[in-house]
Amino acid sequence: PIRRPIFYRSTYALPAIPPQPPVAAADPHHKVASGMDVYLGMVSAESVRASQAGQKPGATALDVPSGRGYYHLNISLADNKTQAPVTDAKVTIQVSDGMTLQTRDLTLVAANNAVSYGGFFRFDSGSAYNITTEIKRPGLPGAAVAKFEFKAP
Repeated sequence: PIRRPIFYRSTYALPAIPPQPPVAAADPHHKVASGMDVYLGMVSAESVRASQAGQKPGATALDVPSGRGYYHLNISLADNKTQAPVTDAKVTIQVSDGMTLQTRDLTLVAANNAVSYGGFFRFDSGSAYNITTEIKRPGLPGAAVAKFEFKAP
């Protein structure tokens, strides 16, 4: 005799698998390097000029370069565990579009009860840039490196 498979009809439903919680997208302006949170901020030179035009006389002002395409890059540093601001670093930035390279040591800037390191860089509209930040601190060997990407509008 030929045996035929027996099919059973189940009255039990499989439990639904709950959807996985969404994963937060990484912040492209935040990196962690050598125990420090490294934050990249950018503002156009035009915005800085406009902001400084409304300042009170005698207020500290940045030396804004003339011309188009300049941005003020700032790096804010904080201890990753304590969130205490890091104010004893030497910060250097390299900005490259693959054809040109701009390198500057950033100066310590205090504004709005915050401390950061900043400097002006020129970006050509539509070009993509790699921004490499090198951070050296007294008493620590080597340098911490954080890399960012930016596409100029």
